[in-house]
Amino acid sequence: SVDFHEEVATIPARLKKKSGCNPCRALVIHIRKEHVEAELQDWRDPLKADAWGLGAYAGSGSEPVMMLGDKPTIESMKAATFDLEHDVDWSKLPGIIKRGTKLAEVDEIEEVGVHVRNHFMTGRPSVSVAVKGRRAFNTVDFDGNGRLLDKTGEVVDGAAKPGSGSAAPTATTPRPACTCKSTDPLCDCL
Repeated sequence: SVDFHEEVATIPARLKKKSGCNPCRALVIHIRKEHVEAELQDWRDPLKADAWGLGAYAGSGSEPVMMLGDKPTIESMKAATFDLEHDVDWSKLPGIIKRGTKLAEVDEIEEVGVHVRNHFMTGRPSVSVAVKGRRAFNTVDFDGNGRLLDKTGEVVDGAAKPGSGSAAPTATTPRPACTCKSTDPLCDCL
């Protein structure tokens, strides 16, 4: 069986081969160690999307994705999707997953899930590392190149509120001066 956290760089080629997409644009990709679920724009009918799976629990075909909200347009689908092969540096994802798991500061980790989708604020692909432990659940968000965007979480027993621990500056918080080298791919500066 494939460990998709370790073999994450193979996901675009595997999805392209299985779906036949050309070009390959994705709404969202959910990555667990043992399986991947991807919602890909139907390249033959760009106003529709299909769900594809890899690994455990994956069927041989796809399922249509029900689009919520307004009827999709070419413009809205372009804004909601990212280029599977070019908009995310998949070679950096194993390091992003490890770093996000560490930054989540969760003891007794039960599950780590990774979600790749366009970030609601930037419109560019982001990588969310969601870490679930016995008593806590934290999410750490990065851009598609591994720069830290945000960190949120909660303690399951209610001791902390969702959203506590935000690592990114808000509109009212002054942004600290960047001390990273501009060539550092894991720079935390926004």
